[in-house]
Amino acid sequence: MQNPAPDPATAATEVSEATEVAPDTEAAADTEDAVDALRAWLTERLAEHVGVPAEDIDPDLAMSGYGLSSLYALTLADEIEDHLGIALDSTIMWDNPTVTTLLAALERELVRPSS
Repeated sequence: MQNPAPDPATAATEVSEATEVAPDTEAAADTEDAVDALRAWLTERLAEHVGVPAEDIDPDLAMSGYGLSSLYALTLADEIEDHLGIALDSTIMWDNPTVTTLLAALERELVRPSS
């Protein structure tokens, strides 16, 4: 005995619902990957400036605690601008003293609509 053919209206609804969920899931995964890549890049840059292995950087400790001077903080801010292709507020490094808080600020900056 053969299975009856699926109702075209039901099949179209199922495909539509699946495609509505998939882009959000895919976008979330892409965003998470981008944040992870930015975190790794930022940690590497900090590590290079302070002479500490990247794996020894705790993202929740103040970057100044690793010896990041104000000069290197400005240099790092310039590198971030170049890397992301955005202009940052001159106080971003002081307002966000850890990798975690800086990353959150950068995420907000990246999703902000351009004016």
